[in-house]
Amino acid sequence: ELRYRTPFELLVATILSAQSTDQRVNLVTPALFARYPNARALARATPEDDPRAADIAAIRGTPSRPSRWR
Repeated sequence: ELRYRTPFELLVATILSAQSTDQRVNLVTPALFARYPNARALARATPEDDPRAADIAAIRGTPSRPSRWR
């Protein structure tokens, strides 16, 4: 079961859970939401901000990754 506090967190957690397990998503989202607390902050993020973020969520290299991050 995904853990979330806001509709934004639910949306992001749901997208991540399509590429990983709910358990894994619940491990990484607290740090993700601390760094990017809203859609505006996340939209400004770049892979260079924290290149480990995709690795932590185990989503790096998947076909659904946004093309701008390839």
